[in-house]
Amino acid sequence: MKTTPEYIQHAQNLYHQGLKIAQIEKELNKLGLDGEHLELHLKHVKYLRYKKQRSAGFKCIALGAMLCLAGCILTFFHDYSAIYSGLTLYGMTISGTCLVLAGLALILGI
Repeated sequence: MKTTPEYIQHAQNLYHQGLKIAQIEKELNKLGLDGEHLELHLKHVKYLRYKKQRSAGFKCIALGAMLCLAGCILTFFHDYSAIYSGLTLYGMTISGTCLVLAGLALILGI
């Protein structure tokens, strides 16, 4: 019978292969892991998934904040053209806001 670190490594390998949590649970059940140990290993796999989501969420928030700031600054300094002003104010700022909201959704797991 495998030791717990070997089960954790196997669960991580299954996760990196792209299997869903339910599929990983079935595979670990086939190996003979059940009960509290199964929940512990699935909790570790879920942590890896949420860690990856949070990382992507923070990147979206950072990019969105930069777009919002750039759109705001460009709108203030280049207000001589209505088309350019509209593009920077409405295009960049709204795109940045959408990225910030998408990043928050990823972080919160929505």
